[in-house]
Amino acid sequence: MGTFENSLKRELGKNTGKFISNIIFGDRHSTPYRRVRNSNRSRISSSERKRIENECRRQEAIVHADIERKNQLYILDGAVLENIDALNNLDIPLEKEPLLQVLSKLSVLLKANKWESGGDEAKIRNKYTDALLEKYRLAVQELEIIDSDDPHLENYKRIYSKQKRRRFFKVYQSVLIALSMIIGGAYLMALADSPTATLSYTLIFIIALSFIIGVITYIKYWLKKKHAPMNSNKSRKFQPAVLIEEVSQQESNFSNVEEELNMQSPIFFDLNENGRIETRLASIWNKYQCLDYDFIRRKPLFAADGVKDSILFVGINPAYDYRDDELMLLSTDKESLMYGSFYQRDDAPEYFKSLEEFAASFEKGYTQINLLYMRENDRDKMLKSDENFIREQLELTYETIRKINPLVIVFFTDYCRYLIFGADRWIDPVTEIDNHYIIRGTNIPVFFSDDITILDTVERGELINKIRKLL
Repeated sequence: MGTFENSLKRELGKNTGKFISNIIFGDRHSTPYRRVRNSNRSRISSSERKRIENECRRQEAIVHADIERKNQLYILDGAVLENIDALNNLDIPLEKEPLLQVLSKLSVLLKANKWESGGDEAKIRNKYTDALLEKYRLAVQELEIIDSDDPHLENYKRIYSKQKRRRFFKVYQSVLIALSMIIGGAYLMALADSPTATLSYTLIFIIALSFIIGVITYIKYWLKKKHAPMNSNKSRKFQPAVLIEEVSQQESNFSNVEEELNMQSPIFFDLNENGRIETRLASIWNKYQCLDYDFIRRKPLFAADGVKDSILFVGINPAYDYRDDELMLLSTDKESLMYGSFYQRDDAPEYFKSLEEFAASFEKGYTQINLLYMRENDRDKMLKSDENFIREQLELTYETIRKINPLVIVFFTDYCRYLIFGADRWIDPVTEIDNHYIIRGTNIPVFFSDDITILDTVERGELINKIRKLL
């Protein structure tokens, strides 16, 4: 997120001045007011003058709307270019295990960033998804070079092929639909005008339809040929037979597209599997739209990745930053925002590097989530909102914690303690043993602490020693 934001600032700094100047001062955007000359005003009736003034205001509103739209597209394009730069800077590992992790993350990104059809905004967004698909192709190709016998390889190839098909039909669906409607409409009109010409027009219709199918087939062949090294017969020729048990396991694991896209490495797994989190959040946000708070009108934000056998850090809620709407990943239903794990990423923000460093004290990875999903900086105002709205978010988070099944949980801030600590809540005080508690319904040990990034050396060392005794 920090990398995206900084590069976007640089890009805007270089180009915004020239862009705005061209829009505001260019002749084709000049205001219509200067067409009304002062020397003629006395000859114009009051009604006519009022009509002209209204028309001028309408034209001015159109101009301002056009400027605003172009500004938004420009900002979006800058954010997309920044994401593409991040992809370009992502090195494809030359070792198998880290390469599988990269493929797993790219699979999640491909699922979250679908191709869109029609409009300038769709074209801009599709540039990132195109770059993502190309990066995925290169990673799959590298896996084939490293280990052509790896059981994951064929699955990743299938994912790539299906994404190529999705891209073609989504990007060109409007063209295909328009052609089909034109040909079908012309055929029906011809039959209505001249029933005796049925045979001739039927032949024309079949020829036109065959032409469309031929074009589609040629494009698919061209795409396949373009990426031939990944699907060559040469690579298949020297692949030894896979054991029947392995084939059976692959078929059960990858029986549909959703499972394929959610395939994870041995370390990471999808917290939002089958849209679990985004579906619940959409339902909660729709249910409480009547609340008169700014945060209910903002898209909720959630963590999409978990790390197995990890230390779980839990904050109260994500802070609000309007830039997140452009920089974060959009959920499949487009009702929520999400972010992936920063574990083992060189470009991780300093905050997440601190969490990773703390977990490394125990030679473990880390997972980070929040208790609540509303983006709000005033925590006191947030906690005074509808108690059922908060309760339903907490229920979703409890399910997520059970899914993560961490080794230890560290809850940050007194706000977390306020929500979940009590005899009738998640953390019963009677479960305290050696300065830690047990979360209800599990055997997972729990600690309450200030955010580890603000702990001094002594406090940090004490917390590490307490956790180490349990592990």
